[in-house]
Amino acid sequence: AGVGKPKPAAQTTIDVTTPGRYRVWARTKDWVPEFHPGTFALEVNGRRLKTLGASGRGWSWEDAGSVDLAAGTVALKLIDLSGYYARCDAVVLSRDAEFRPPDDGEALAALRARCTGLPEGIADGGAYDVVVVGGGPAGVPAAIAAARHGAKVALLQDRPVLGGNVSSELGVLLNGASGHTGYREGGIIEEAVLDKAVEAKGAKLSFSAVFARMLAAEPNVTVRLNARVLSVEKEGDRIASVLSRDQLTGARMRTRGTLFVDATGDGWIGCFAGAEYMFGREGAKTFDESCAPDEPDLTTMSGCLLGGYGLPRLKKVETAAPYETPVWARVLPEGFTRKADGLKFKWWLEHPGIIDDCKDPELARDELLRIFFAYWGWLKNGCKDPKVRELACRHDLVSLPYMNGRREGMRLKGDIVFNENDAMSTRHFEDAIGHTGWPLDTHNPLGITDPKGSGFWRKHPRLPRPTGIPYRILYSANVPNLFMAGRDVSCSHLGLGTLRVTATCAVMGQAVGTAAAGCIRTGLSPRDYGKRRMTELQRTLQRDDQFIPDLRYEDPANLAAGGTASATSAAAGDPAANVLDGWFRTLPTGEGYGKVFGKGDSREWASDPSAALPQAVTVTLAKPAKVSEVRVVFDSDFYIQPKWVHHDVPKTLAKAYAVEVSADGTTWERVADVKANRRRLAIHRFTPREIAAIRVTVSSTYGDPSARIFEIMAYGSEK
Repeated sequence: AGVGKPKPAAQTTIDVTTPGRYRVWARTKDWVPEFHPGTFALEVNGRRLKTLGASGRGWSWEDAGSVDLAAGTVALKLIDLSGYYARCDAVVLSRDAEFRPPDDGEALAALRARCTGLPEGIADGGAYDVVVVGGGPAGVPAAIAAARHGAKVALLQDRPVLGGNVSSELGVLLNGASGHTGYREGGIIEEAVLDKAVEAKGAKLSFSAVFARMLAAEPNVTVRLNARVLSVEKEGDRIASVLSRDQLTGARMRTRGTLFVDATGDGWIGCFAGAEYMFGREGAKTFDESCAPDEPDLTTMSGCLLGGYGLPRLKKVETAAPYETPVWARVLPEGFTRKADGLKFKWWLEHPGIIDDCKDPELARDELLRIFFAYWGWLKNGCKDPKVRELACRHDLVSLPYMNGRREGMRLKGDIVFNENDAMSTRHFEDAIGHTGWPLDTHNPLGITDPKGSGFWRKHPRLPRPTGIPYRILYSANVPNLFMAGRDVSCSHLGLGTLRVTATCAVMGQAVGTAAAGCIRTGLSPRDYGKRRMTELQRTLQRDDQFIPDLRYEDPANLAAGGTASATSAAAGDPAANVLDGWFRTLPTGEGYGKVFGKGDSREWASDPSAALPQAVTVTLAKPAKVSEVRVVFDSDFYIQPKWVHHDVPKTLAKAYAVEVSADGTTWERVADVKANRRRLAIHRFTPREIAAIRVTVSSTYGDPSARIFEIMAYGSEK
């Protein structure tokens, strides 16, 4: 990568065993063939061969010339000539003057394998209950949830790090339903959020390391990084295995499974398996959507270039740094004007939606590169705000992000298609497994080519309230053992506008992983599990701190239900009994809306803020029972938007606490003693014992004067 300043040569050595004249070929791409921006040269033993990268073609072989080589070690260098993203995929040296490497994909793969010594066969990657493809904000929770509920899981991720759009490579901020105050997502993604907050201590820390640590703690999960799935194998209409290629070594592997989860974002596993899918925008009549275009088309949302936390690196200079936009980057429309946010490169720097960044991601990324260079030139020379122009002139461009944070690909059809009407309605889905609350945000289909646009689609309604996500959009309509989670679920283009954001993807991932484990346990298909075990799935998700709108929390397995509670102190309106009613899990209608997660009528126990910590709440069971697990739901302040949690740990969260159990209500045994808590849902398991009461004592918080607990649950060995 470069910004017009050639990078140092890439170099290696090769061993020549047979002396002679060698013809040299390089596989290159002229990425803007009208202007040839990315030129480079090959140098062999100090001899520079032809200039390459200006062929006017896409990926193909260029003849670099011939060179006489003696036996021994030979130095090979790639010399960057332009500083603008020169591309070379492979170099071949042949003593056969008539040899030309093939361009056909299969023949090229065979040649590469033969020349590099790759094994011809496909390695056996093992058999698993659940195979999750995609290690982003949907795939990671899916893998963790399935594993925690007893399934043997393989997680295949095609990048060297986990996290997808929220990874250290891309750095998208976590967004979800928190625009509706108090309705941040719970469950596994909240676990990651708090883990990140405590670990970062105010710094900007990506989710990649957090996800890696969470997965490493799950003995039922096998993680394979750099594993790009390129095809599937089927038995009848079911997927039997996925075939992946290691992105670094090229080695191939077969991973077998009973159930598969497509968490690729773009729907590739479903596509390979012949799943029915949708692509582009539906017309207004398809689902009777008022915000849809009149006629259907193949327009999708553009992605945006991101790197780490999304901003290009700039360097302040003492004297004004002039900048002439490269001719190949002059892509802004006549009359272009936007409100600049200082020197930030904004999320609306997008290509037109007719560019397919699912099927041709390199072209889409290249168009975004051209846009970013053009925008930098506009900030320097065309922006109407003189302060911005002056600021830009005092900075030089050091680098640009080069990875595309994609927003839309293929959407795999389920038993129903979630659309605008579902999102905007206040009706309850009987099979709801979580919630969404982001607006119907589908971005401007013209991208940057709309000179006076804001980046938003002209119709961008806000959901009236958090809405349930139906289970029936999370499995394929025609591939019976395929789940999907994330951006590729069964929804219209407009429905995707609310479902696509990262925290909502995590909600769907956790639901899919939980359901997949249920399918393995019961032997049911995804469809039949939803029809026959929906109450089981919903209760399990609620027990695991996933919020489901309008679904009253009732858990017959909770041994604390029906008990009584008392506390050492209580704030006005926050009595101890709140830890037993589960009301905070239900979205009330009318004037109660928006007051369930930490403020107002919050239905939690909070100690008297004037009383010094420690403070405790005691739950007395309705009758003594054999207990092996206690769950405590603390208050992590869902009024904070998740993208800001990494700046600080929520003050309301308990920091140090102890859990004790008693057989007679008098003598207490400590089963947990936590000094640096980082969990909203804290789960403590121990050897089963007969108990009559549970006491939770909070000795410190992260800043709030009150100890706060939403719920205390108790379970035996069977739930």
